[in-house]
Amino acid sequence: MLPRELTKEILAGFNSADVVFLLGTRQVGKTTLTHLVANFAS
Repeated sequence: MLPRELTKEILAGFNSADVVFLLGTRQVGKTTLTHLVANFAS
């Protein structure tokens, strides 16, 4: 997995009450990012 600039910002705002939608074309890493956030939460 390549490091992404937004990963730190997404994880920092994880405890926020805001809703986040992951939108993007195929093969851009939406599922990988979802797994990363899920592992961070547990």
